[in-house]
Amino acid sequence: MARKSALPALDEMRTDLRRKQILEAATRVFARKGYHHATTKDIAHAANVAEGTLYLYFASKAELLVGLVEDLDRTTTQTPDLNAGLALSLRALLTRRLEDDLAQLGPNFDLLLAILPEVLADPALRPQFSGRIVEPALAGLTEHLQIRQIRGEVNLPDIPMAVRVFMATLLGMEMLHILGDKIVRKAWRNPRQLAESMAQVLLDGIQPAAR
Repeated sequence: MARKSALPALDEMRTDLRRKQILEAATRVFARKGYHHATTKDIAHAANVAEGTLYLYFASKAELLVGLVEDLDRTTTQTPDLNAGLALSLRALLTRRLEDDLAQLGPNFDLLLAILPEVLADPALRPQFSGRIVEPALAGLTEHLQIRQIRGEVNLPDIPMAVRVFMATLLGMEMLHILGDKIVRKAWRNPRQLAESMAQVLLDGIQPAAR
């Protein structure tokens, strides 16, 4: 019978480090070759591990793809924490959230360009992407706004739809950047200013300022 590790925390740390090592290699390979042309052998070589070792952490190339998107999602939508964000005004939280997302996404456009077409085109990947990334993000923001509604800080007749408008705005900006829109690409160089502009449109709309 195998002896259990006396240091489970160390084992967990090693697992996390190896997983991160493989994901970083996959990022480089997908960005360089595209998802379709990349192989698990390519990724294992870039990670300096055996291909069999890679499969201990990810069951398939599709699992690697989902892992990459989840990893990117954690670096953006998880900061700042939505519960802690209740101490901020909605405008301050929205601006900071957008600024963080914009700043993190900017260096990853090559990766997004490599993987998003596969997610959109593959009927097996779409529900994984939606169920593990999009739906939790929508649910978290919906709950946050519901709390603010109870506290009288917002007046939204349809919170679920408002949340989707927020996400669609960010995704739309990403798409315009990928398509090469010069105005969006120039604005993206200053994430804070772009976030403030987006927050103004989302919160104030196009109505004239009150006199």
